[in-house]
Amino acid sequence: MGNLKNLYRLDLSKNTFTGSIPMEIGDMEQLTLLDLSHNKLYGSIPEQMWKLNLSHRDLDLSYNDLEGPIPKAWRDNKGDAVKKFHHLEAEEKAYYETGFTNEIQALTRIKHRNIVELYGFCSHPRCKFLVYEYIERESLAYLLGIEAKATELNWRKRLNVIKGVTHALSYCHHDCTPPLIHRDISSNNVLLDADLEPHIADFGMAKFLNPDSSNCTVLAGTFEYIAPEKCDVYSFGVLVLEIIMGRHPSELISLLSSPNAKDIVLKDVLDPCLPPPTQSVAQDLVFSMMLAIACLHTNPKSRPAMQYISRVLGSPMNSHCNLSAEFPCGN
Repeated sequence: MGNLKNLYRLDLSKNTFTGSIPMEIGDMEQLTLLDLSHNKLYGSIPEQMWKLNLSHRDLDLSYNDLEGPIPKAWRDNKGDAVKKFHHLEAEEKAYYETGFTNEIQALTRIKHRNIVELYGFCSHPRCKFLVYEYIERESLAYLLGIEAKATELNWRKRLNVIKGVTHALSYCHHDCTPPLIHRDISSNNVLLDADLEPHIADFGMAKFLNPDSSNCTVLAGTFEYIAPEKCDVYSFGVLVLEIIMGRHPSELISLLSSPNAKDIVLKDVLDPCLPPPTQSVAQDLVFSMMLAIACLHTNPKSRPAMQYISRVLGSPMNSHCNLSAEFPCGN
């Protein structure tokens, strides 16, 4: 193998190869693509390979049992983010094993500009970790919680964050086959990049819907069944209000179910760390709030589908929509 020094592309994926990666691959200095995924390789990456001029987009070592460092030259210029699963007590181990598996299954089957990208993972009895694209800024929750940082998220940028999350959830619910439910949407799990574009992360509780079952969830203490994606819709509604208010909307949610709900005024719920919005931006904020409130409907079946929300928020004419009209709720 070391004599193939003029080889440009080497794809040995899905061959059930076992053992360590041959160090002779390091002599193939002309390689522009290397795919060793879906085998049974183990051990670390040979140091002889570190000199290869490959980036993470030209290299695929996934679905093996590798461990050890990733050569810095192979990473994106931005670097990578690593999520490590530490040794745990027996009662916690099963929970985190499930989360580890869920993230891999979800993120290797989906791709969207507003969902964090998984570059690879290591599954070894001594160490488990996931390698993601590096998102430059902090979580949405962190930025909203510090006034000096929250002011960077002006009203237009906040509306853009709402749209990005909307499009990502619509993609998961309606464009993936089978549909994918996140089940843990919150401001902690929305990461912002250098341009303050949102990326949904943490798919440890995610679940693909079984096309051969009803996919319904029974509500505790009742005989009512709901589609599981409606839980994502509710969480999205909470998230939208948090983005607009700059804090968790628990008090507002309680007020919505009281007789005083009709007295809510936009200016009283807007994040006070930002200046008042212009009239056009205020209209978009009102529309987003109306959608968010619809997402919090006590009857899950009455909550709008993410596909509908994505469509109306993506339309420049959304401010002309009839807010009193019934929202399409999907199945």
